[in-house]
Amino acid sequence: MDILGAQHQGASGPGSIKIKIACLMETGQMDFDLSLDPKIPFNVNVQFILQQLFAQNIASNYNEQIEYKFQKQIISQAEKRTLIELGITTGDEIQMKLSMKGGF
Repeated sequence: MDILGAQHQGASGPGSIKIKIACLMETGQMDFDLSLDPKIPFNVNVQFILQQLFAQNIASNYNEQIEYKFQKQIISQAEKRTLIELGITTGDEIQMKLSMKGGF
């Protein structure tokens, strides 16, 4: 699923990478593709990803603390390294785990 054809501002150029976001929720999994600028820090890209979820009213019932994983390694929402520095390239998948407000 490609949420609204979502692309990060300025990320549709030749240097952008397309990654898969696997959003794990209590109600199931939702996958979508995003084109992101790999030179932008992860924490900035996270804000764009969250904007896409909130635009679809998907994240409104979930806690703000979201777990991000890439190749079994947890990445902090505050991570300042770029996608390149994290080793994320075109076609890679980042998993997001959302938990409902009020717990499971």
